[in-house]
Amino acid sequence: MNLDKVLPKYVRKTYTERLFFGKYCYKVVLEVDKTQLILDHTRNRDRPVWRRTTYTNSLKLLTLLKKELLLIAGENCRTRQEWLKISFFTNDKNHVDAIIDKFARQILEISFPANQAHVDFLSKNRKVLVRERLFNDRYKYKVYINPYNMRTERFRPVAEFLEHFDITRYDVNNILRDFWSPFKHSIRNLGWTVAVYFKDLEDLMMFQLRFTDDIMKIEEIVLVRDLK
Repeated sequence: MNLDKVLPKYVRKTYTERLFFGKYCYKVVLEVDKTQLILDHTRNRDRPVWRRTTYTNSLKLLTLLKKELLLIAGENCRTRQEWLKISFFTNDKNHVDAIIDKFARQILEISFPANQAHVDFLSKNRKVLVRERLFNDRYKYKVYINPYNMRTERFRPVAEFLEHFDITRYDVNNILRDFWSPFKHSIRNLGWTVAVYFKDLEDLMMFQLRFTDDIMKIEEIVLVRDLK
């Protein structure tokens, strides 16, 4: 099925990076039919100011939408509700096709495998991401550093270690770069996702040996075009 022809242009279409819940290769995000929503005009002084607009029948519409999805897929699926949206997860392409046929105008996002090789790879490699592009279009590996261990010293050991690498072989995320900026005097407002990118496995292994106790996780990318 050509998704560009059957789905509106605003629908976000992506290849599945990894199995959802470690099991499902398809994800469809749907929204309730907004034309049926009834605005809740009741004033509630206890309602937080940040709370979004409420509707008197939103839960009813969500329940009906979920019921229709389950009629299509039976028990071979999983759903997750959030505000006015439902995320639907399955491994059956027929379920996805049926949902597109019936709810095309209510779909906001869809993730799907490129081919059977993509599905097989995800099933056997749970820790590897499948994408169309590398990190920053150049790097295959992303290393997440524990944000607490070296925070007070602004991750200087990492900077000193990377000085021995050619600048074209690695990169760091903006938060880590902010820690090293002479214009950032306070670390309180800096973020918590600290990461380094590498092109080559050898460089990654050297970094991993040096900072074994400081690494939280490592992500690796395999490109969709390489799965045949």
